[in-house]
Amino acid sequence: MGVADPGSKVRRWRPEELNALGTMSDDVLARKFGRTRVAVQAVRERAGIPDPDRSKNRWTAAEVALLGTKPDDVVARKIGRDPKLVMKKRLSLGIANRFNPRAPAWSPEELKLLGTRPDEELALQLGRTLVALVAKRRQLRMPMFNPALPTS
Repeated sequence: MGVADPGSKVRRWRPEELNALGTMSDDVLARKFGRTRVAVQAVRERAGIPDPDRSKNRWTAAEVALLGTKPDDVVARKIGRDPKLVMKKRLSLGIANRFNPRAPAWSPEELKLLGTRPDEELALQLGRTLVALVAKRRQLRMPMFNPALPTS
C-alpha cells in the first residue's frame, strides 16, 4: 500500500486500520497507527462509523471490576479504552489508585477537613492533588464545600 504519492508524506489507510475504526477511541487508534487523532476521527466519520467514546460509554461489570486492580494504562489496553477514560471512570467510582506508592494514606484529621473548604484550597493545604482530594471526597460521598451551609 505505502505512500499515496511518491513525494507525499500522506499514507494510505491499510485495511487493518480501517477495520479498527470505531473499535476503540480515536486517541488510542491514532497512537497505535502513528496517525493524528483528527485524521482518525475524519476517516471514521466519513465511513459513517459512530464515535466509540459516545457509543461505548456503558461499562460492563467485568470492566468495572478491573478498575484499580492494575495501573490505568494497563487496564485501558486490556479493555480497549483510552487510559484517560479509564482514570476518569475509576475516579468517578471513588476507586483508589493503589499503584501510586507516593500517595500516603489519609489521616483521620485530613478526612475530617474534606468538604469544609473549597477543594482547591484544601488540596493546597494538605499537599494533595486536586484529583486525589476530589476522588476521596466522592468515595466517602461527601458534598463539596458550600459556604451557604453551616459547618459543624
